[in-house]
Amino acid sequence: MKAAVLLLALLASGAVAKATNASYFANATRPLVLAHRGASGVFPEHTLGGYTSAYFYGADFLELDL
Repeated sequence: MKAAVLLLALLASGAVAKATNASYFANATRPLVLAHRGASGVFPEHTLGGYTSAYFYGADFLELDL
């Protein structure tokens, strides 16, 4: 949970650089949220629970280390 809050705080601070004009990346109402390894503050990294909770917390994309 702490990692998700930290990630949201960093994204909300404007630290995100826009590298594309794709419509699914451009959202004027809130920042783009990427869940690195799932919601690792709630569940262990790279687990179904971590991925599922990231989705339910509202992550737009899930970034995996394979």
